[in-house]
Amino acid sequence: KKVIIVSVTGELNGLSLFNGKNLLFLDEQEIIGQLQTKNIQLKKIVIQKKFHDKIALYLTWRIPVARVITPGTPFYIDSEGFPAFLFADPSSFPEIHVFRYVYEVNSADWRLKKAGLLIENLNKVGLQISKISINDDQSEFKIWIDSAIEILIPIIFEPDSISASLQTIISRFRIEGKSIAKIDLRISTPVVIL
Repeated sequence: KKVIIVSVTGELNGLSLFNGKNLLFLDEQEIIGQLQTKNIQLKKIVIQKKFHDKIALYLTWRIPVARVITPGTPFYIDSEGFPAFLFADPSSFPEIHVFRYVYEVNSADWRLKKAGLLIENLNKVGLQISKISINDDQSEFKIWIDSAIEILIPIIFEPDSISASLQTIISRFRIEGKSIAKIDLRISTPVVIL
């Protein structure tokens, strides 16, 4: 019996579930579920049975887009808000400050998911978020772009529409040669402070 792991890292928890099992009659969906439960940074697992005594596991890990700072241990998330496996220099990721978060095996904290999508959408249009602070008491996100522009966003927002609005506002003022200090998007008409 042999289990072959095809991955960028050899670290995989839960391999003991293969002990004493006939590899030919394994329930693939059950194995995938158990391995993803024990390895929350895994995005996808593909199992291929090879011959009669070998099985190959092709692992796709979640790629980090941000570092989450909490009162507990800091961790990294992908653009969907799930914990991610760190592959790169940790100083290159924006920080998300949040007091508490909720994570289950199949669902990420909705606030972290929104923050991850916002980071990804703004990166696509050339705007780099340096920090996000999630304030549940005031129902808002505070975002800093390029460590210079402070943006206030209501906690209930759509990442796609906010990204488009920010790109339009920031590029318009940059074309005019004006430096933006703060943008408030919590009301229907954005307020821009120079």
